[in-house]
Amino acid sequence: WLVLLQRAILFESSLSAWVIHELWSPTRVYVFVYCNLPSKLGSTLYPMLLCQRHSVNQHLCPLCQAQCVGLARHKFEKYFNHKARHLLNAFAPDLTMPDGSLFWASPKRQPTPLEFDAENAMHLDFIASAARLFAECYGVVVEPRALDKANLIALLQDVPVPSFVPKASKAVETDESVTKEQIKKKAQSLHADFPTLGTYLAQAVGASDTGAAADTGAEHLMLHPAIFEKDDDANGHIHFIASTSNLRAAMYGIAPVDKLKTKLVAGKIVPAIATTTAAVSGLVAAELVKIVSGSAKLADYKNAFLNLALPFMIFTEPAEPVRDPIANGQMYSIWDQWSIQGARDMTLAQFIAAVESKYNLTPIGIVSGLQMVYMQPIHASRLPKLMRKLLKPARDVKYMDLVVTMKPDDPTDPDQAGGVSGPPIRYFF
Repeated sequence: WLVLLQRAILFESSLSAWVIHELWSPTRVYVFVYCNLPSKLGSTLYPMLLCQRHSVNQHLCPLCQAQCVGLARHKFEKYFNHKARHLLNAFAPDLTMPDGSLFWASPKRQPTPLEFDAENAMHLDFIASAARLFAECYGVVVEPRALDKANLIALLQDVPVPSFVPKASKAVETDESVTKEQIKKKAQSLHADFPTLGTYLAQAVGASDTGAAADTGAEHLMLHPAIFEKDDDANGHIHFIASTSNLRAAMYGIAPVDKLKTKLVAGKIVPAIATTTAAVSGLVAAELVKIVSGSAKLADYKNAFLNLALPFMIFTEPAEPVRDPIANGQMYSIWDQWSIQGARDMTLAQFIAAVESKYNLTPIGIVSGLQMVYMQPIHASRLPKLMRKLLKPARDVKYMDLVVTMKPDDPTDPDQAGGVSGPPIRYFF
């Protein structure tokens, strides 16, 4: 079960309920994890293990429908009020950038914290759908009419809502130059005073073994993961997704959509991952096997056209790429890339001679990015200069791609007066 516990750590949001259900034995979790895992994993294991202990006041492990409603109300406050306030606390509405422009300018949208309103149907929809899902996950039996408007309003009146408190750990990093390691070190410094893993596990195990109530034993730690199913309206999954996405949209001034539109969008996501993406990946892998095996015949490769909704699938032989003439009988396609193996002491004149020798073409213009390296006859004085000096590569750069213009077959042709283009030439230093 160590492997499964590791999976829960990596994929906590989707597997934690299943792992706790399958593996939870408070004593062996405490003994094994405390003795074998480093204490720095405490902040990762904390939300997965400590949330299983019984705590009526904090709604960490709901045991009745009222506590499920309370947990849903807390989630509303966290995701649609406190998160927006944390952003506005970090970036004030009137914050300006160094160039004088407003931080909250397009394409960024300034969030608006949502104040819970029991008379707002969208707010109550979220509470009802979230509470229902929490009840299913925690094995709480909910009566069919327990989550109607009148009962919800009555239950919500007794829910203590935590007030917003700005936290230093909610600081948002906007500097794109900051590396992941720097962000990680900063987060670790913010949580340096967290209790150790042993403290967390002791709380979780102690609460389940010697809980304050008679019904707080390990049997109440058995969680039931919810498997998304869009076509069963009775499970409330689409209701939850619709209410959550609409509340999120309301935070940013985006128009809401109805449940049917939500169902259509959500229904396309899962099948795309499970079917079409898998089919395309398999087809691509099959073509890669042909390339690795060295198949040279074009007829061995296939294009695939598929629509799994019909279902429809057809294979065709790919056509040869269009090849354009350059000069001296040379042709090229958009897939071609030529190369010249240089040296530390290779000059521009030697590079031109290497192109002439290898491809039977005479370069009359060379461009690297936005830099004009050579143009005949203006830059004749650059011919004896080293390519390394002209291109000025960074220390760790091993090659550069050059756009080279070739001498045409007929210089008097007005269409070829400036030379003819070929494929990019990769110059290796």
